Amino acid sequence: MDIEKSVHERKVFSEFARSAGLAVVPESVEAGEPPSPDIKCILDNEYRYFELGRILDEEMPKLRIEMFRQAPQPVKPDVSKFGWPERDMLVQKLSIRYETHGLPVDLVLYWDFDNRNWLTANEPPPIAPFPDMAEDLLTPLLISERHPFSRIFYFHRRIQRILWRYPSVA
Repeated sequence: MDIEKSVHERKVFSEFARSAGLAVVPESVEAGEPPSPDIKCILDNEYRYFELGRILDEEMPKLRIEMFRQAPQPVKPDVSKFGWPERDMLVQKLSIRYETHGLPVDLVLYWDFDNRNWLTANEPPPIAPFPDMAEDLLTPLLISERHPFSRIFYFHRRIQRILWRYPSVA
């Protein structure tokens, strides 16, 4: 087991659970080993799994660095290399088969801000339109695919806020 990864995931999960208002029993949080999801804990008096996924845009930091190096000359990005990392991570997680022993599993996708360097940091999309974009672009994927997740959350670590969840809360 990768101890550094496990510590990071437990920290992210703790922040997420607090932000989501989940009544997780703190001492019940355990790191999982593949093919199990990343976290197992007691929530509402029942065991539950959580799979975590860090959203990374690998091309944008490279473009920022290149823009900095080439300044003041403009840089033309190769748009074929850009995706939508929020969607790409979801698609990746939907393709994995988890060993859950019949327990429910939720998915937490998050933007991470451990790297404070503005050139290489991964910035999430603007907060205001994300729920609308998610409804239009992510919900159809979730409706059309069979997946093991009871709920899916998009968590913004820097502001400690859930930006979107599926299914949505009425």
